[in-house]
Amino acid sequence: MKAIFLPLLAIATLATGPAHAQHDDTQHNGSVTFAVDHVRDDKGHVRVDICTRPTFLKSECPYWGSAPASKGVTTVVIPDVPPGVYAAQIYHDRNDNHAVDRRLGIPIEEVGFSNDAFIGLHGPKFDKASFTHDTSDQNLTVKLHRFE
Repeated sequence: MKAIFLPLLAIATLATGPAHAQHDDTQHNGSVTFAVDHVRDDKGHVRVDICTRPTFLKSECPYWGSAPASKGVTTVVIPDVPPGVYAAQIYHDRNDNHAVDRRLGIPIEEVGFSNDAFIGLHGPKFDKASFTHDTSDQNLTVKLHRFE
């Protein structure tokens, strides 16, 4: 069975290869720009992770970016994001340790999510924070929230 399957797979790949490659050459991935509001001060960086459903609320999100924190609003641009449905998790990494610092499990650095999704005790649901990204450049606004 395996001997039959492999040649069929190779034929299918060859048959679709050139068309698929041509599609990839013409596809444009747009950027996602976040205007992050309620940045407390100019310390550290504001970090944004763009996550798929399986990576949401985890540290393995496929797209990310950061910018030096600027009190008030900080803009973070993440280029070359393929079309898809994503949710963003954002935090003000004041001490630049690349993690959300917590005390008793509660964030002590400001955090936020796309759609300003309600955070609750365990973070928002993906469906509440999700947004659809196509091939065009996209602008989103997110507010950071402080729990102390």
